[in-house]
Amino acid sequence: MAQLSRASRQLAEIHRTMWASQNALNAVLAGGRPEVVRALDAQLSAARGLVHDSSGLLGNCTDTISGYRASI
Repeated sequence: MAQLSRASRQLAEIHRTMWASQNALNAVLAGGRPEVVRALDAQLSAARGLVHDSSGLLGNCTDTISGYRASI
């Protein structure tokens, strides 16, 4: 359970880093070809969303295991 909690926290930190990196990259690309900027932003947003979801799912796993352990 400690490993799941640690992994969840690490993924949350990765999500925050991805968000900051995406914002910085958008600033660099500002004024570039709109279709490229939109495509890249969409891909980065999708990747960031998946990392965010993974963090929550790992947290749910920890809660489920805790509940199971409490019931036995």
